[in-house]
Amino acid sequence: MDQSPLILPLQESLYDSLDLIITFLPNILGALVLLTIGIILARLLSSAIQRILTFANFDRLLDRWGISSLIQQFGIPQTGAHIIGALSFWVIFLLFLISAARTLDLDVITEALISVAYTLPDIFLATLIILIGLLGAGGLRTLVTTTCEGIGLPAARMAGHLAYALCATVAGIMAASRLGFDTSFLSSFLLILTAGFVATLALSVGLGARPALRNLIGTYSVRHFVQIGQEVKVGDITGTVLDLTSMVIVLDVNGKKVVIPASRLNDAPMTIHQSQT
Repeated sequence: MDQSPLILPLQESLYDSLDLIITFLPNILGALVLLTIGIILARLLSSAIQRILTFANFDRLLDRWGISSLIQQFGIPQTGAHIIGALSFWVIFLLFLISAARTLDLDVITEALISVAYTLPDIFLATLIILIGLLGAGGLRTLVTTTCEGIGLPAARMAGHLAYALCATVAGIMAASRLGFDTSFLSSFLLILTAGFVATLALSVGLGARPALRNLIGTYSVRHFVQIGQEVKVGDITGTVLDLTSMVIVLDVNGKKVVIPASRLNDAPMTIHQSQT
């Protein structure tokens, strides 16, 4: 039986495959060399960058700004210098990976890697915006909570957490916009939400500050007439003035200190006797 009709096409296909491998082998070797050089160079530069940042006390600066604790909240145990060193490794390796893909004539992969390389600055800026936004949100939460507690608002912690959420949302929208996402609807919604929060906070502060304002008005109305050591009568209480602050008036009534809110000076009649000599 003559097998030449079956063997000849198989031999031709084998020869074509060998020719293709031989023709393509320099490109494969060139790509492997590029990847090897890229890995070595990326490791060296990454290690050098990490050592320079460590020598420059970069992590201490991040601790001072509160960024290190913020990074740890995301479950990342590495230091800032280590993170930047790792990022620099992948950036350098990506450049060599693009060259290797171009050597192998892998146009689709090459274009995809180039697109990733072009978006790296935007990704870096978006990450930086989120970090700064979260850092600012933490400071704003502390400020709002302290202020609300100072004026006696019952929902001080809730107001602080809401301020944190609004600030973090603003940072997230800015980061998403930097990455090319359409955030017009979210921006409009956030604007309405922020306006409502500010109005509610202003109303709460105004209501919470009413007693303090009444005390200030009461003190201001009598501070030019009352002196320490004078005998006065506030309503039905008679005593010697021991102290007059912006919030209270302290009287000595038969050897006992009586603290009267200054707001009462607006309502109760006050009799001022001559100063004791």
